[in-house]
Amino acid sequence: MLALVTNDDGIHAPGLDALVAALRGVATRVIVVAPRDPHSGCGHRVTTDRPLVIEPAGTDRYSVDGTPADCVRLALVTLLRGPGEPAGGRPAGSPGPRRSVTSASRTQSAGVPSTL
Repeated sequence: MLALVTNDDGIHAPGLDALVAALRGVATRVIVVAPRDPHSGCGHRVTTDRPLVIEPAGTDRYSVDGTPADCVRLALVTLLRGPGEPAGGRPAGSPGPRRSVTSASRTQSAGVPSTL
């Protein structure tokens, strides 16, 4: 299984590495495509007023100068070119079992199964 990981806390958020480590036990490949900067509270927003830039940030790790929804859209169109299984993590500072559903809803609307 291929796993696509994104978040709204940015490419350098510590929780992102924890999620990647957990997924390595169940996925054959884990690809991270996350915003360059934190975008808490605007996960469904998409950038339409300028081109987006995607930059390598390590092996199977990419930074996007956009929102979490932009990250999922770019990953599906440019990096994956086929179905993967996106995974969304718990937003930083959120207590309890709450999980981010933005990434999952974006991929499901594109016809790709997702996991929270």
